[in-house]
Amino acid sequence: MEVFKFGGASVLDDVAICNLGKIIHSHKSDGLVIVVSAIGKTTNALEEVVNAFYYGTGDAFRKLQNLKSDHLEIAHKLDLRQLISDGILEDLFVEAEWLLEDEVHDTYDYIYDQIVAIGELLSTRLVHAYLQALGEKAVWIDARDVIKTDDTYRAAKVDWELTSRKVNQFLRPAILAGQKIIIAGFIASTQENNTITLGREGSDYSAAILTAILEARALTVWKDVPGIMTCDPHRFKDARLIPEIDYREAIEMTYYGARVLHPRTIKPLMDKNIPLYVRSFSQPDLNGTVVASYPDVKYPPVMVILDRQSLLQLFTRDFTFVVEDHFSEIFQLAVRHKIRIHLLENLAVSLSLVVQSDAETVDAFESDLLNDFKVVRTDQLMLCTIRHFEKSVVDEVRKNHKIYIEEYNATTAQLVLGKEELSV
Repeated sequence: MEVFKFGGASVLDDVAICNLGKIIHSHKSDGLVIVVSAIGKTTNALEEVVNAFYYGTGDAFRKLQNLKSDHLEIAHKLDLRQLISDGILEDLFVEAEWLLEDEVHDTYDYIYDQIVAIGELLSTRLVHAYLQALGEKAVWIDARDVIKTDDTYRAAKVDWELTSRKVNQFLRPAILAGQKIIIAGFIASTQENNTITLGREGSDYSAAILTAILEARALTVWKDVPGIMTCDPHRFKDARLIPEIDYREAIEMTYYGARVLHPRTIKPLMDKNIPLYVRSFSQPDLNGTVVASYPDVKYPPVMVILDRQSLLQLFTRDFTFVVEDHFSEIFQLAVRHKIRIHLLENLAVSLSLVVQSDAETVDAFESDLLNDFKVVRTDQLMLCTIRHFEKSVVDEVRKNHKIYIEEYNATTAQLVLGKEELSV
C-alpha cells in the first residue's frame, strides 16, 4: 500500500479536485491512504478569522462566512448534492460560529487550533464526496481519532505509541477492506480529545507519520512543481530538477527552510527506509524527485531563500562579553515565545539572531530581551542559504545587496541580505 499527500494548491478549486480524482482513479495500488491539506489560502483566511476574534475587530463572522460561501460554491460546481443536503460542510462552520459567539477565555494558540483546523476538515469532506461520486470505494476518517499528541498547541508533539494503536484500530481495517482512506493532514488531537495542529504546513508530517506506522511502500507528495528543485522555480527561471536526493540532504534542505517539504517529514521515512516521491499534480506522468538512501549523489548548488527575516543584534548593557549564562537566558526566552532562530552569529561583545519577522511574536521576544540587553533590530531582510555553494553563485547573490551577515562552512553558505529583490 502507499500514501499520497495532496497540498492546498492541488485542491484549490473544483477543477483541481477533478484533477486529483483522475490521479487517484488511475492509481492501481492494493491500498491507498490520501492525506489532504486545506484548500489553497484557506489556512491564511482562517488565521484572519482567529485574529479578528481574538483581538475583537468585529469582522470575524464576515470572514468566516466568506469561507463558507467559497467551499459551498466548490461543492455545487462538483455537483456534490448529497454532501450539501447532509449539511456536513455547514456543520463544520457551526462549530466555529459557536466559538466566535463566546468571549475570549482561552489562549491564542488554543483558539487558533480550534478554528484553523476546520480548513482540513472541509477539504477532506469535499475530496471524499467527489471520489465517492466517481465510484471509488473511499472512506473518510477523522485524523483526530488517529494522530494523538501532547497539548502543545500549534506545535504538537506526536505520541507515537498511542498513534500506532489508533492507526491499527481505524486505518488497517479499512485498508484490508480495500477502501481508499481520505484523512486530513496538519490536525490531530490531545489525549483529552481537544483539536490541535502539528505546526504550519504540517500535512507533509501527517503523511510521513502514517506512512512510517503503516510501513507503506512509499509516500508521494503531489506539488505544483516538477519535484525538488535547485531553487524556487516561481522565483528563479533557471531552477533545475534534482532527480535523486539522499534522506540526510533532504533533512538539511528543509532545516534551512526549503518549503517543498515540512522539516519533520523525512526522519520517520528514513528510519523505516521508505522512499519519498515529490511529483507534479499538473504533470503526473513525470518522475519527479525521489528521496531515499543515496549517499554518493553529487549535488549542484541548491539555494533556499527565506523572506521577512528580522535581525536582532544583542549587546550586554555593561559592555561585558556575551557568555554562556547569556546564551541560556536568550534561548529560554526563544522557547517561551516560540521563536525559531534561523541563524546565530556570536562575537565577543554581541550576539546576532536572525528570526522570522512575525511582528507580534518578535515584538514580545524583543521586549523581554530589553530587560538585560541593548537590542538593535532590522526588519524586512532575506536569508539566503546555498548548499554545496560555488564562489560564482555566492558572488552573483552578493551583487547589489547590502550584506548584514555572512557565514560559511564546508558545504553551506548563508547570507543575510537587504530586502532588494533577489534574482539569479
